[in-house]
Amino acid sequence: MALLSPGVVTSSILSFGHAIRRRRESRNLGLRALARATSLSPSYLSRIERDHVPPPTVGVIGRLAEALEADTEDLLAAAGIVPDRVLSFIRSRPSVAVPLITMLGTLTDDELSEMFGELRRRAPAWNDAVDDRSGVLCAPFLKQ
Repeated sequence: MALLSPGVVTSSILSFGHAIRRRRESRNLGLRALARATSLSPSYLSRIERDHVPPPTVGVIGRLAEALEADTEDLLAAAGIVPDRVLSFIRSRPSVAVPLITMLGTLTDDELSEMFGELRRRAPAWNDAVDDRSGVLCAPFLKQ
């Protein structure tokens, strides 16, 4: 998944379970502590982390994001769920969205980082489009 952060683009394809485990461990949270914080059972969380069950519902992903202090949309993407605001943009402007997404998919991480850096330099409005909590860069036309 590509994380579009100010000046940084990373591509690491992690399973949903691996993403949850990595985030939990980076926060120094035990499985039981995360279970208490999300009202989920430790055994269910363990099955999620080991990818023995499909990614949970959007609501559960939201509770996990809150407990892990993670960006909900990052976890949704890891679960293979496209956020409504992105789908809305694609549906409302397919002649722009589809070629843009196709083109972006051909760029390297360095090229994406350079492109977003240049966009931020040229368009100050993009500087206001950074989610302060997550640091994720969101194009203003995608914000609701």
